Amino acid sequence: MIREGFFAYLGDRRSTSIGFGSFGFIHFLVVFLLAYIIFLMAVIYKNMSDSQRTKMIKNTMNFIVFLEILRHLTFIFIHNWYFNVAYLPLHLCSLMIFVALIHTIKPNKTTGEILYSLGMPGFVAAILFPDWTFYPIINFYPLQAFLIHGVQLAYVVMLLVTREIKPNIKNLWKTVVFILLVAPPIYIFNLRFGTNFLFINQGSENSPLEIFVDIFGNPGFLIPFVGLLLLVWFFLYLPYNVKFKCFVVKYLKR
Repeated sequence: MIREGFFAYLGDRRSTSIGFGSFGFIHFLVVFLLAYIIFLMAVIYKNMSDSQRTKMIKNTMNFIVFLEILRHLTFIFIHNWYFNVAYLPLHLCSLMIFVALIHTIKPNKTTGEILYSLGMPGFVAAILFPDWTFYPIINFYPLQAFLIHGVQLAYVVMLLVTREIKPNIKNLWKTVVFILLVAPPIYIFNLRFGTNFLFINQGSENSPLEIFVDIFGNPGFLIPFVGLLLLVWFFLYLPYNVKFKCFVVKYLKR
């Protein structure tokens, strides 16, 4: 039985009329608050000493892990669900927790590139196109979801503003390899267990993927899905293109 109250878990009951909805006042308010928090964290982080930055980035990582563990603990101690295949950490943003953990312990170009090119757009997409809008906003699960994605995004932004992550399109192949390693087995896993990790088997409601599924069907929607990812990469790496930077500088000097 689903417990009612702040920790009420609605599962797949997406027809509920009590949700806060997409692109309404509450959604925009949450997006604004998260943007403000991320901005503050980035400014504070940039003005810290190296030792202070190390401490803050570790505390940020610890908080992300805490939020994820806390969600699973509510399943165990409040709902008495000890295991459900749908709660495995196989969504993109959950996988990025492990990538960020590695990067926190041993910063390197590979994890940095993956966090920038795959993690950051994933966090932004989750905040802009949440699949938990059927919940009332005063509920643990949407609040936890918004907060963890916001803090994950802040983690990457903080490292970007201090150039601890330096995006380089020449390293994008590493992200491609990461996708090729995780996506096919997760796709097969989804088929076997009826899950939709990475949203590659059924798309996601209230997002561009829903439009792609309606137009191209399933699995045809994966083609424009890949096209959308390539477009996102184009705009993500455009600011780091030398020719583009020179063009902008010349234009501003006019």
